[in-house]
This record gives sequence, C-alpha cells and structure tokens, in this order.
Amino acid sequence: SSDLSLCSSLALAIMWTAHSKKDCSKVQLSRDQLSKLQDRNKLLDILENQGQQIVVVGDTSSGKSTTINFLLGYPFNFVAQGIGTRRPCVMTLTPDPNQEQVLFHTKFQKNDYTKEETFTSLSDVATLVKNVNDPRAHPEWFDCLSHDNFQRRGEVVTRPEDAFDETPVYVQLCHKDIDCPMRLVDVPGLSRGNRLTTQIALSFIKPDNVVILVIGKDHPNNGGFPHLAAAMRECVRTIVVQNFANTKIADNQVTENYNVIFDKMQGARDFVLYCIDYGLPYEPGLPLWQEGYDQKDWHRINKEQGIEHVRKAMVQHTEMRAQQLFERFKDSKVFSNVIVPGLDLVRKKLNEFQFHDIDGHITRLQEELKRQIAKRKVELARAQSRVKQLQFPPEWDSMLAAFATTVRKYLDATHAATEMCDPTPASVREEESILWSTDEESKRVSKAAMDSSDRNEDYLSWFSSDVDKKIVTLLTEYCGFESDMRIACLRSWQRLVDEFTGMLAFAPMPCVPASLHEMAKMRVGSGQSGQLNFTEETVRLVVGLGEDTVKQRGLVRPLLEQLERRMRLLVERDFRNAVATLELRCQQELEK
Repeated sequence: SSDLSLCSSLALAIMWTAHSKKDCSKVQLSRDQLSKLQDRNKLLDILENQGQQIVVVGDTSSGKSTTINFLLGYPFNFVAQGIGTRRPCVMTLTPDPNQEQVLFHTKFQKNDYTKEETFTSLSDVATLVKNVNDPRAHPEWFDCLSHDNFQRRGEVVTRPEDAFDETPVYVQLCHKDIDCPMRLVDVPGLSRGNRLTTQIALSFIKPDNVVILVIGKDHPNNGGFPHLAAAMRECVRTIVVQNFANTKIADNQVTENYNVIFDKMQGARDFVLYCIDYGLPYEPGLPLWQEGYDQKDWHRINKEQGIEHVRKAMVQHTEMRAQQLFERFKDSKVFSNVIVPGLDLVRKKLNEFQFHDIDGHITRLQEELKRQIAKRKVELARAQSRVKQLQFPPEWDSMLAAFATTVRKYLDATHAATEMCDPTPASVREEESILWSTDEESKRVSKAAMDSSDRNEDYLSWFSSDVDKKIVTLLTEYCGFESDMRIACLRSWQRLVDEFTGMLAFAPMPCVPASLHEMAKMRVGSGQSGQLNFTEETVRLVVGLGEDTVKQRGLVRPLLEQLERRMRLLVERDFRNAVATLELRCQQELEK
C-alpha cells in the first residue's frame, strides 16, 4: 500500500508539471460542437427540469456557491451579496462572438407571472435574484406558502423564514471570450430539519444527470447527504468536492468522509473525492487575508482586464491551491487515486459529460418538446369543445365560477386611480343613490364622494384636521402608509381600515377599572346562546369605555362610526365610477 501511495503521489506531481505548461482555462471546440451545446442548453431551459443536467448540491455554508463560481470561472457571488438561495438558480455560460460586453439574460416564470430582462451589470442581476428569493416580499411565488396548495395535500403551511420553492430562476451570461458553454443548476442548500430543501434537491437528482456534492466542515452523515444517497447512486456520475480541505485533512477527517460517502453510495463506479480550499475571499481591510494565498479581487480583474482574464485567473488559483495542498500534506499520504487535490479533473469530467451522446440527447429533448406541444393542443381542443357545448345559462355560470376561482389568486382586484371618471355624472341624481338610507344623508354626502386624501375636513376628521395630519405623517413615515397615492376599489378600502387602526392606536384610552375587567371575565363561558369568547368580551369592554357620562360617547365608538361613514363614501365613489365607465364604454349595447 505504501508503494501504491508513492506511485500516486508521483503521478500527481507529474500531472501538475504538465498542467503548468498549458492553459487549462481554455477549451478548444469546433463550431459544430459549440452549436450543439447551445441548442441543448436552450432545450433544457424550455423543458426546465428534464434531460441531462449538471446539478450542484450541498449543505448550507458548505461552500457550494463558491465551488460553482470556480467551476464556471466567473464570480457570480450571489450568496456573498446577502442572497439566500431559496429556489434553484440555473447559470449558463454562452459564447456570443458579437458580444464585446458581458451581457446577462435573466428569466423567471411562476404561475401567471413572467419576467425576462437583460442586464449589463451583475449587481442588477443580483437584485433580481434576491427579489425572486424573498418569500416575505413575494409569498405568491412560493407554493409552500399557499394555503390552497397545502390544504389540498393535507400539509401544514410553512413560515416565510422556512420557505423554499422548486421553480428556477435562469441567469445566462453571454460574451465572445467564453470558449465552452457550461450550464449548472444550483439548488438551495440542504438544511437540517427542512424537508423542502431535500425535496427540491431530489427533484433534480435524476439518472441522466451528473451530481456534484459539496462537503463542508460538517460530517457527511450530519447533513442532507444521507437523504440523497439512494437517488445519487442512480445518476450517471457523482462528483464529490471536499471544501475546507486544509482543516479537514489536518483533522484526519478526509479519509473518514470518503469512506462514509463511499459506503452510502454502495460502491459507485469511478468514485473520487476532490479536495480544495479556496482560501479567504477578498475583502478590503480583512487582517487575515494574505496576498498570493487567498482569493484575489475577481470583480476588479473582470472589470479591468475582462472575462477571459478573470476565468484564467480563477482556474490558476484553484491549481495553485491544489499544489499547496499537495505540498503541505504529501508526507501524510492522504492523497491517492481516489482522494485527489484540485478541480482540474472535475472540469474535465463535466466537459466530457456535456458531449456524451449529445446528438441523441438533443433528439430526445426535441421529441419531448413535440410531445408537450401536442399535449397542449389536445387540452386546448378539449376546452374549445367544452365551450361550444355550453348552451344553458347555468352551465355558463358554472364555468365562469370555476374561472373566477382560478384567477382570483393571480389578478389584483384593485387599481391605481390616477385618471378617474367624474364621480358624480350628470346622469346620476343625488337622491337616486342606492347606498344611503335617507334622501337627506344622500344629498349631504354624494358630492363628497372622494378619497380620504381629499376629504372634507370638518365632516370627515377622526379627531381634528391638525391631529389627523400629524398621525397620518407618522403612519406614512414609520408604517409604510400610502397616504399620497390615489387608489380605488378594494385597495383604497383596505387603506381606510389601516388608517382607522392607526387612529385607534393614538386614541387616548382611559384605564379599565378592575371591577369591569372582573365582570367581563365572569361572563365568559356562560350565556343562553352558547359560550362567550374572552376576546369579544374584551372588545366590547374597550368600545364602551367613557360612555358612562351623558356628554361623552367614548373614544372608540365615534371612530367606528367615522369608519363606517367614510367607507360608505368610498363605496359610493367606486360604484358611481363603475356606472360612468360602463356608460362611456358600452353606451350602444346599453341602448339596445
């Protein structure tokens, strides 16, 4: 065994000597090979999670994103910019002989939302990727936050901080200096106890795919790998990258990690563990960062020298770090034909995989695309046939109800009222309002049918005009209240409720006497009509505060009455606008 280790070490030394004499960042491809790779990648993007792909998985903080940067040879660094990977990100390098400047094509499609944009700045791409990975700002883009989806499957709705989604965001980098197309799928980092990340990873680990498993500082059995091992055994090839190799080799953990993974993979063929330690990322003023040892400022190199130079520099960095690993631990005999330093052989295997049966792969993808098109045509024909068969109003009602149920999740029932019709058209008389109980009330408020920002100060004040303005200013500054936006319909009604809540928070409430509080608690749980709710009793108690004198009606009840009055104003305004709009656009049909 000692002779075998010595021979392996000599072989590795010879390999580095050969690599040092050539540029390993360049791949020589014919025009036909380039065309086939690009066609294959386009088909993969159209068909999403189908066909031969390169998938990168790993636990959170294992260095998965950094590994992707060095394999692609470009500093995407989405994680370094504070972006949590909550959905797969498909990153593609595409040669474009006409593109002198780096160009990013991005695409994200979820439900009825589609966004395709082109950028020249990586920071703009990072903003988009951050946006689609934010479950708090856009819960509608995360199926796990949908009550309807999860109730159908009998599952519990996830909290936003635990939300993940399997719909990818696509980022394609185009430039004339890219010599070889490369397409990698970065799935969310595996999180212990979160089944969603495991489910997403498993959906991409398919027999035709290559899987790159990145191991960090934790033991492989303590992360998500055991849940993926069975699926990974079925893949064409599994590549394992051991990050933080300096620390793990020094702690005698690398051989142990190899044995654990090898046992779980049940003797997968050509199984090799590739060791790498990228060093500290460049950060100005970082005291531990060392020139010539840790990572360079890749963004500066890219900006000053171009993409070709930054790709070459990143490849050379991994070669240098691999040689440093070999020199430091050559006496430990940790390296062999199954535990290898560096990523050079990983890049070689990925390029081989891309061209493996590429003609057959393209043919299969084209056939699958044709099948999906034919399936959509059949579904459309069935829908058209169903519509033609509808002859009676009840059937139309049923269809429209189903349609409304479907689209209500995607359509906003509100709109910005920047150009509204006249709220009191001449054709509508004040006394004909259908919303008011008396003619007197109708005449008094019909002309004041306006948004809250334009209200009559004497009649529509919560407290007084000056106090109201101060409270609205505070709500706008600290609570995101949309005080200056002209809006209509449901959104304006919701804003009025928000304004009422803010006013209620500033209303000076008197203390609740202990006797009243005790009496409210005694009433809970009794009553002729059933159990009384403690919250309802508390609300009734608070609303009634201050009503014990003749002159005062308390503080809450006047605000509730004002809320009702102003809500009816908004409804009246929107109703009149709807009628006026209908008359303007459909006058001929109405006359018929």
